[in-house]
Amino acid sequence: NHDIQLLWRTPLAGFPLGFGRFKNKEVVLARNSSNIYDNNYSATLIDPQNGKITMQKQLYKGSDEFVEFANLFFSETGDYFKFSVRVTANKKKGAFNDFAATTSFTIFSVNEHLDSESSTVVTPAGGFVGAVSNKLGNVFLLTVKDRNSISAAMYEDGKKDPVKIINQPLDGQVRAVLNKNLTKGFYYTDCNSSPLQLFWSVMIDEGKGKTLVVAKLDFSDGSHKITKQSFTSDTFKALEKGYVRINKNAGDPELGSASNLYIHSFYNLDDKVIIGTGTSSSSISTSTTWYWNRAEILNVFGPDLKLSFQQIIPRYFVHVGMFENFSTIAYNFNREKHTLQFIANTQKGVNSSAALYGEMDIQSGKWLSMEMLPKSKVASRAYVNGTSVIWNSKGLIIPYLDVKGLTQTKYDVFLKQYNY
Repeated sequence: NHDIQLLWRTPLAGFPLGFGRFKNKEVVLARNSSNIYDNNYSATLIDPQNGKITMQKQLYKGSDEFVEFANLFFSETGDYFKFSVRVTANKKKGAFNDFAATTSFTIFSVNEHLDSESSTVVTPAGGFVGAVSNKLGNVFLLTVKDRNSISAAMYEDGKKDPVKIINQPLDGQVRAVLNKNLTKGFYYTDCNSSPLQLFWSVMIDEGKGKTLVVAKLDFSDGSHKITKQSFTSDTFKALEKGYVRINKNAGDPELGSASNLYIHSFYNLDDKVIIGTGTSSSSISTSTTWYWNRAEILNVFGPDLKLSFQQIIPRYFVHVGMFENFSTIAYNFNREKHTLQFIANTQKGVNSSAALYGEMDIQSGKWLSMEMLPKSKVASRAYVNGTSVIWNSKGLIIPYLDVKGLTQTKYDVFLKQYNY
């Protein structure tokens, strides 16, 4: 709860594929075993008040021959629970080829009694990129057609044929990136304010630094748009020079080399698209891996995909070991106050780190506050696990991990609560 008291713990069998709020319960979808090629899925309903299992049921029995993948779909309000199963052309036994090749795609709609209805839908030609749902319960499927265009299809409940398909042409550099790997570095999201819109983004290399590609697909009228934002060494220098420090302890930003720029996060907040980009690098030795994480650039685009502003999170952080989650910046969006909040690891001495907290006005891009959070009773070398920060109305709960030894296989976990 908000006071970091453990209210209940419920053991479950199988391997979890995902979970979410559904009606007034929590639902977990899991493989029936830990075997990654187990294509049999079961769902469990849990009462969040006491952790008791109220219902369990097998929802899907898959192929014994082919590799399959599942996607889960929830609404923020818990109105629906859906999942999809994509059957690939790869057999479980034998050499794996193109995982993007799809032989069938089935969407399951599940009710509060864990009864399901399914539709094996007609899919656009091309390799699978991703699937996402909107707040209305529509499911969108994205594919790359002949490496020349992105195809997005929208499906309604119970209908095998897509309601609409949008084909968005791609230029040479984007085609080159997607030709190497259809899913690596490709980000996409639905739009929470306009549910018939989708956004996607990818970073490409055009020879001098990197270029951020941002696209919009609108199913209300079938339109589509692409914009680009270039990053060079001159761009980095201008951003560093224009940064206004509001906390002397946070330091000045160091962005690194534009050629090492990657997308780290991709969000939609009302009429804005927010993309976190930063430079990352690593060095592998015989015993461990070093990760360098420099300042993050927040790129905020308006509904017309015009750049509204760019702002910098001035973190600088080096860590050792296999925990890439330490590089993750945790974000929270407060729609009532129109603010963005973040938590990031940053360096504080040779063998010490700090949790850097900030709050930004999402309309203007101005930092409202920034501070190093106190770590009393937490080891100075412990890192924030960015993927597991819990935000609530009172404040936030941060899990700190104190990793032990060069092998990084053991660690202590500290939970610390901060109130706003």
